[in-house]
Parts: sequence; C-alpha cells; structure tokens
Amino acid sequence: MQELCLIQAKELVQKRYQDLLCMEKAILVGDGANLATVREGALKFQETLKVSTVYYESEEFIHGPDMQLTPDYSVFFIDCGKTSDRLYDIYKATSLITEHCYMITDQVHDKRNGQIRIPCRLPAEITPLYTAALFQYIAAHVTKEKNNFTCHPLFSRMEQAVSPKTEDYDRIMKEKLERSRREENG
Repeated sequence: MQELCLIQAKELVQKRYQDLLCMEKAILVGDGANLATVREGALKFQETLKVSTVYYESEEFIHGPDMQLTPDYSVFFIDCGKTSDRLYDIYKATSLITEHCYMITDQVHDKRNGQIRIPCRLPAEITPLYTAALFQYIAAHVTKEKNNFTCHPLFSRMEQAVSPKTEDYDRIMKEKLERSRREENG
C-alpha cells in the first residue's frame, strides 16, 4: 500500500510540479489517526521546505482557520475514514478559493487534478502507515529540486545557543535500541 501511495505521490509531483515548487504556505487537514499524519507532514514541510505550515482537524479548520485562505495557499486533506463525506465537501469548498488543493482519499470522488486515490479501504487507524509517505516524498523531492538545504545565516546562532538534540541524546537512543532488542528477544 505504501508503494502505491509513493507511486501516486510521484505522479502528483509531476502533474503539479510548479505549484509544489512555488508553495509558500500550507495547511494540512486530517481527522482521527491522520491528525498525527498531518502534524508530521507540517513538521516535514517546515523543516525541509521552509514553508510556513499548520495542521488542523477538519472541523477545527472549517471554524476559523479557513477564513485566512487566499489563492496562494496550498491545502492538503487526508480523507480516509468515517468523516469522508464532510471532509470531501470541505475540500471542494476550499478549492473554490485556491487551486492548490490536494486530497488523499480511499473514496471514489470526482477526478479532480489534486487527488490521490488509494484504491483499498483499510481501517482508518492504520492509514497513517501509508499516508505519511506522501508528505515525506513531497518534502524530500521538492527540497532536492529547490536545493533547499541551507537555512537563514542567523540560524547558526540559534544552533549554537541550543542544540536540537539533548546532550545525552546518543545515550538515550542507544538505551532505547537495547531495550527494544531485549523485548524482541524475549
């Protein structure tokens, strides 16, 4: 399933290449387990693309944050689960404001340009295992295409003042790995 999602992510990037390269601000919307997916997607977009990105649950999005939409926003929806009809309505309404609208769905909807259709219904709780791949692919591909690997020159001051990893990060990760191996081996 993840491979299929990656294939479709590649197709989306090819079709909407210029839109994704020019993306400057994004909103990601998901419900249930995919709220975690859009949270991770927002983090990836900010970290690698350096694009201001926020994430919301669908009803949260439609009750205020949607009011800031302009045609230059990119909005991504994950439509896998019980909220499908409502989320699809929100997606269609959002596309009246911005053509930079994308939807990952396991439903059969109309064939709009920004949709990725996952042709298999899975329990909503496990869909993040494949829906997260889309955001990872877009972030990696667009970052590479834009050669967007450097941060603002002042960022080095922040890194000198505070490390993104704690001093004992390596020790903590080693302990977690060892604990995981012990649990695996019984």
